[in-house]
Amino acid sequence: MKLHEKILQIMQEVEYLQKDDKVGEGRNAYRAITEEKVTETIRKSLIKNKVIILPFEQVHTRTDTPSVNYEGKPQIIRLATVDVKYKIIDVETGEFEVVPSSGTGVDTQDKAVGKAMTYAYKYMMLRTFAIPTGEDPDKISSDDFGKKNIPVLEPIEQPQEDTRPWLSEKQFTQAIQRMENGEDLLEELTTNFKMKKTYREQFEAIRELNEKLARHE
Repeated sequence: MKLHEKILQIMQEVEYLQKDDKVGEGRNAYRAITEEKVTETIRKSLIKNKVIILPFEQVHTRTDTPSVNYEGKPQIIRLATVDVKYKIIDVETGEFEVVPSSGTGVDTQDKAVGKAMTYAYKYMMLRTFAIPTGEDPDKISSDDFGKKNIPVLEPIEQPQEDTRPWLSEKQFTQAIQRMENGEDLLEELTTNFKMKKTYREQFEAIRELNEKLARHE
């Protein structure tokens, strides 16, 4: 069996992969598929057909952008892009094909390049073996998320004082009960109450409320 026939065999064995992860928060979230699931599934078929995939050439660039976190403290947003070439090799004959891929990763510490490499590897396998995964996250632009979510790239010179009252545990419990009965209280709660003592914790509380609502729609 030639290499292109083995690639076709892998395509026949892995016909579809269900998305198993969620990206984003609240109503702006969308489904995605993890690199772990892609690698675990395709790896079995690669081993069965005696095919390996090896990266042999990679170039990466990195851009650092000053920013602030949810608490208004300075941080650096690191954007890394990698361009990789992979060899798909038939271990029985040595025949190989070269497949290029690219990936981009964002992080505030040292993981941007690793994220970019993971993205490049995952989509190289999905595209090489033409594996559908359901809905397409690429239909949602980054600009759309930037307009709806809490901005992280806009500098904050002086945080404004929040004069709203704290949401008590009793009020929180009552809100959850009302949401379980089908009420959408997200706008009401975020407008009228402070929910936690930091911007990040407040964001997480909003996400938790929204997820509870979504589970009962």
